[in-house]
Amino acid sequence: MPPRERRYAWEWWFDAPPARVWPLVSDTDRVNRLAGLPGATYARSSAPGREHVLDVRQTFYGLVPVTYQEDPFEWVEEGRFQVERRFSKGPLARLRVDGRLHPDPRGTRVALELAATPRSAISALLVPTLMRKARRGHDRAYAILQREAAGSAPPAAPHGRVARKVLGRLARAGTAIPEPLAARLASHVAASEAGDLRRMRPFALADRWGAPRPEVLSACLHAVRAGALDLAFDSLCPHCRGAPRSVRSLAEVRGAARCEGCGLDFEVELDRNLEAVFRPAADLRRVPTETFCLGGPGTTPHVVAQVRLAPGAAATLAPTLEAGSYRLRAPRTAGSALLRVDADAAPGPVPVEASAAGVRLPAAAAARAGPVSLRVTNGGAAEAVVLLERVRWLDDVATALDVVAVPGFRDLFAEEVLSPGERVAVRRIAILFTDLRGSTALYRRIGDAAAYALVREHFQALGDAIRQHDGLLVKTIGDAVMAGFRAPAEAVAAALDMHRRMAAMVSPAGAWALVLKAGIHSGPSIAVNTGGRLDFFGTTTNLAARAQHEAVGGDVVVTEEVLADEDVRRLLASVPHRDETFAATLKGFDAAVPLHRLHLSGPA
Repeated sequence: MPPRERRYAWEWWFDAPPARVWPLVSDTDRVNRLAGLPGATYARSSAPGREHVLDVRQTFYGLVPVTYQEDPFEWVEEGRFQVERRFSKGPLARLRVDGRLHPDPRGTRVALELAATPRSAISALLVPTLMRKARRGHDRAYAILQREAAGSAPPAAPHGRVARKVLGRLARAGTAIPEPLAARLASHVAASEAGDLRRMRPFALADRWGAPRPEVLSACLHAVRAGALDLAFDSLCPHCRGAPRSVRSLAEVRGAARCEGCGLDFEVELDRNLEAVFRPAADLRRVPTETFCLGGPGTTPHVVAQVRLAPGAAATLAPTLEAGSYRLRAPRTAGSALLRVDADAAPGPVPVEASAAGVRLPAAAAARAGPVSLRVTNGGAAEAVVLLERVRWLDDVATALDVVAVPGFRDLFAEEVLSPGERVAVRRIAILFTDLRGSTALYRRIGDAAAYALVREHFQALGDAIRQHDGLLVKTIGDAVMAGFRAPAEAVAAALDMHRRMAAMVSPAGAWALVLKAGIHSGPSIAVNTGGRLDFFGTTTNLAARAQHEAVGGDVVVTEEVLADEDVRRLLASVPHRDETFAATLKGFDAAVPLHRLHLSGPA
């Protein structure tokens, strides 16, 4: 008679709502690490139709090898998660884990139920001991999570050998990191768990520390030059948001990558899914690379819910959704469906059908914001995994474009450029071109030396404005400047700032004030290496240059794409200006292009 299934029920109390508890307990990779479980190696199953199943190997206590197949996790954000494992080696034959969050006006009760089936009568004698050890490990892990959820885990003071080394290297390098931030960074490197140091994400750290994002990113880059941190660039899969390719230099970045887990080839975009991550220098702290859980909800925090369905089976997902757009898809299939969620949608369940072709929704399907009922049916002949994910991209990704736009980046990392001949996409960049009106006449009027000095002063003023508004000085061409910005509003603000700075410049005797012309366009582009510098090519660059040619001086000519940006409209609403709309036939463009001439002089 085979051994019977053993059931275990563990509970913990959190003095915090589910919204704060879920990110902690759903990060099963970290929980397992904190609980003292061994690292694991993962591979996708090679069985046809079972590519979503993981083949896993672990060794417990350095002596007991365990192998098993892990089905995809199923979960609903802030509600529950579950997983089943089928063992081919080890004391267990099967293990099911079911975690649930139970909200309470005073906090959240987390219940973990485990159903363990021993492999044999002999292993049945070992299971109670193994489960007691696992419970003690989880108690230690959850004690840490409870303190974090309650906000009672103060930042460690910068002490110890590692912290002193970090501070020493920063000091010797003469870095411009504010002292409190340097201390915080040293404490993080010295005192954080090793797993939290594998991919240090500067924007996430800034949000956690309550510090400005650009300041923390700049500090991390200076720490790299000081030998305290290492820098890497991760190509993020647009579906699972994992990093199937990580390189140590921009020169190793390629314009395309593949995620084997999703079965997806994707384009690498400099401003979206090429992320800059950091880790401590190897001689300061050894950071293990083990994975402790690959498929848990914390690995893909953008996925709100995930369900596994046998052929012909159906299940109801009941997430609570804010207004916005969400995508339903099944990994390794082509078709996906967008779900609109808003306050005005009709109530009621939304039918979702999965098949070998992907996921489908009824035409014009929408859900009312709040608790949503999704009735998911697998109409295909194979098992399906269906997930619901937020469409919006990760907000706390410090992209490669963010990095190269940091003031002084080129001075710190002159060698960090794309490989010659490699082209990397940029989803959206605002390109600003400037030029001087009548500079040739200026040289003739006051002489080369005086005019050159004045032009150099103008370059300094423009460079200061570009840095002030988080832009990247791409290059100078004669008296012209080309700059790139992550958002159109930053480019417009920089252009207006340039005009103010130019107006304040003092001209030498016999000269007239320099008059600046500026043009801006925003859109997709291609980043390349030109002469060892990052450069941008394509229609967006060409149109920005042509817009600048239409400027008459003292103005900023922008395209309709720029003026349509909400942040640009908000900026201009606070600045006295005159907007002159016109259309121009531009070189290289078939039809006349609508443009807007912005003057700082206020209403006519």
